[in-house]
Amino acid sequence: MVGCWTIEAKGFAKAGFRGKKEFSWKEPVAEYLKAEDHSIFIATKDSTTLTTISGKQKTLLPPQVILQYDDYGKVWVLQPGYHDRYDWGSLISKGWKGNKIIFEGTISISGLKITERETWTKISDHEFHILYEEKPAG
Repeated sequence: MVGCWTIEAKGFAKAGFRGKKEFSWKEPVAEYLKAEDHSIFIATKDSTTLTTISGKQKTLLPPQVILQYDDYGKVWVLQPGYHDRYDWGSLISKGWKGNKIIFEGTISISGLKITERETWTKISDHEFHILYEEKPAG
């Protein structure tokens, strides 16, 4: 995963999303970095405005950890979301099976609890697919 990647996404909704049952979008290029402990970080080049004693200043956000291995639980932990999205939670995986890794868990998006599953499939060293599935928890 190390390197610069862009996300081209396509979605389908049973109930419709913003009036559409099929939708797509493209995320800007982001750089993925690996730490010595094999944690994966994403550097999005996003910025935010911080208020300090001397006033407001715009600053680049540091890379955010998105994937790490829990040595105690023996699982991979995916931290979905970015600073400008209102979601939090963790998805858990026991690891790769062949060319796939499946993460599952419950997250919160704008206060709504969602059961989520992400299936990552490695296509080649230059391409991977992510199947993102969600349903309201309950």
